[in-house]
Order: sequence, then structure tokens, then C-alpha cells
Amino acid sequence: MRFRVFRPGEGSGAPGAVSQAIHSEPVAFSSEGLRLEGDLCAPPGRLRAAAVVCHPHPLYGGDRNNNVVVALARALCESGASALRFDFRGAGGSQGAWSGGEGEYRDVLAALAFQRNRHPDLPLWLAGYSFGAALCARAAREDRSVARLVLVAPPLSVVAVPSAEKVPTLLVVGDSDSFCAVEAARAYCTGKDVTELVVLSGADHFFRGYEGEIEHAVKKWLGQSEAG
Repeated sequence: MRFRVFRPGEGSGAPGAVSQAIHSEPVAFSSEGLRLEGDLCAPPGRLRAAAVVCHPHPLYGGDRNNNVVVALARALCESGASALRFDFRGAGGSQGAWSGGEGEYRDVLAALAFQRNRHPDLPLWLAGYSFGAALCARAAREDRSVARLVLVAPPLSVVAVPSAEKVPTLLVVGDSDSFCAVEAARAYCTGKDVTELVVLSGADHFFRGYEGEIEHAVKKWLGQSEAG
């Protein structure tokens, strides 16, 4: 495991700075007969990967327009991926209703299938925040086509989050997050050589003002993976 601590503004310009807006287009796909809505962005030129981004808990206001979700999609896109961020069933404009987590997990698999069908020759990257991160970890463990995994603040202090042992993983947490304490994050990473842990100093679970630091951490990690 590699461990880094970022303080506001380090390596990313002004504290909380984010990159310029990127173009995205609305898309829709099916999950168990439900129409799920999303936004798809792609960088110009040759693609490195196809990515899916999963949002936080829909019963607490999570959707694809969440600040962290948008930051993740932007970082993935700027790192060379076609990035899909979507609304789980019952969230945003997607059909259906909250199903206790199992239906939402199948939505993740449907989103991966959507991207796999669009880009059959590209590796799949998977990223999620909070509740979405927990589902992504489970999907990466069970779907061997996932080549890279980015987890932001999975609720390690609250629930058991599966581990994708052999999938290169970036874990980003805040040092003031009661749902994902740094100690829990360290324990989650113990013994995993393919995992990098980044701690954002001063950030809580909601990362307001830390979107730029998240983008910087993701792009730096993916840039390292491209180089080596």
C-alpha cells in the first residue's frame, strides 16, 4: 500500500480548484427493465478506457450531479476515459424505486455492461463515492473485467465493504470523515500491494471545497498507472 496526505491546494492550484467544464451528452440504458438516465463524457482523441461513476445513497439526496461524482467523471474523462455517471433506480430521472441496495448493485452491473458494449476493446474503470463506492468495490470483486477501481469515502466505519484484492485501487478519504475514518481506511488497505491511500487533510464526508484535490489525486494515480 502507498500512502499520501494532501492538504488543500497542494498540486492542484487554489484550494478546491477544479478543471474546466467538459462536454457530456445525456444517455439512457436499461437495468432489469427500468430506464436509467445518465451523462456520458469522452475526451478528444484516442480513448484509454471506458468508465462508470456511481453516486452516494439516493435516500439521502445522492444522484449523478453530486459534487464528488461530477469531479470523478471529469478526472476520468481528462485521464482518457469515456466516463458514464448515472442515476440509480428511483434517483434523478431514472425509473423505479429504492430497492435496499441489491437492485442498485444490479444497476452498477448494467452500467458496466452498457460501457462494455459501447467499447468492447477497452479496459473498464469503476469509480464511486460513499454508498456508490461500496457497490463499486463489490462489483470489482465479482466482475473480473474491471481493470481499475477508485473509491472515495466508502462507509468503512459503518458497514463491511468488500475488497477487490487483485484490482489496482485508489482509496481517497478525508481525515475528518466519521463515516470513513482514516484508521478504518488503513485497515482496509493493509496487505494490498495494489492499493494507494490518499488522505485529504481537513475534508469531511461531503468534500465541499475539495473537488479539485479529488480530481488531482485521481488524475495523478491514473497517470502513474499509464506510465508503469
